[in-house]
Amino acid sequence: MTASYQHNNNTCIFINNEWLPCNSGETLNVFEPATGQCFTKIAAGNAADIDVAVRAGRAALSGEWGQMAAVDRGRLLVKVGTLILAHFDELAALEARDTGKP
Repeated sequence: MTASYQHNNNTCIFINNEWLPCNSGETLNVFEPATGQCFTKIAAGNAADIDVAVRAGRAALSGEWGQMAAVDRGRLLVKVGTLILAHFDELAALEARDTGKP
């Protein structure tokens, strides 16, 4: 179970380990509270996208993730934590920009 990151083209949502076009095809502006300026756009998902995500989540529980031993899921979550720490500065800068809180 591996994920390969590719930059979101702002009209896609990440479901089931892949970028999928959102059903609405619309985007939302994301504003930096400190400046009031739009710094990116994100896909404007809708109820149909939620249904796709819920189906994918349910399938995961009956598939590889759900069948995986808890210790193995734990190891994967530790890897997630390691990746978060490895990209801490970038993630912190994005979060600060998104929330307006340094």
